[in-house]
Amino acid sequence: MIPQNFTNKSQELIQKSAQIASQNGQPQVEPPHLFFSMLEDEEGIAASVLLKIGAKLINLRAQAQL
Repeated sequence: MIPQNFTNKSQELIQKSAQIASQNGQPQVEPPHLFFSMLEDEEGIAASVLLKIGAKLINLRAQAQL
């Protein structure tokens, strides 16, 4: 994986995911960390898609607590 090949937004999400993993005492980034970082980014594409299908981000965040 070469970070320079990712968009700035993707790099930011990966960095945020690493912070979430670290805060939870986990040594590596797993899919839930990525998902939670995408949920926190309300202006991102993932949140936009979820809102369009009627998902409530606050409920997803509560369920995604690591």
